[in-house]
Amino acid sequence: MPDLGLARTGAVPFDFALKGLTLTFEEKNLVLAFLLPGMLNTLPYDEDPEPHIAAGKAAFSAAIETLPAASADGDTRAALLELIGRFPDLDGASGILDLQSASDPLSVQRFLIQTPEDFFALLADMRINLAPLPAP
Repeated sequence: MPDLGLARTGAVPFDFALKGLTLTFEEKNLVLAFLLPGMLNTLPYDEDPEPHIAAGKAAFSAAIETLPAASADGDTRAALLELIGRFPDLDGASGILDLQSASDPLSVQRFLIQTPEDFFALLADMRINLAPLPAP
């Protein structure tokens, strides 16, 4: 597999597709590793970021609320909205995030999300299930 850091810059061409992806995660690590880096690139450096974070949370919540039932059931929507609503105060909950392509396999490049629009387009092409890990 090519170096994805270089591929993101276009220095190394790569492409492969995913039909599905299942992640077992700790909430804080999922956010820190996958969501926060992209979000930080959108925040202003010369003003208070809080209004921008609030606007981002509202935009992501609206996207989740408008997902068709075929993309995410009510429990998954509620879990995603709860996670967004608590951000950045995460408590370390664990869960299983299952992402499946709604039709054709998705190019891995679609997962290199740069904008909210990229995220919304990806959501529209997926079936999503988010569930807490069962108690041991």
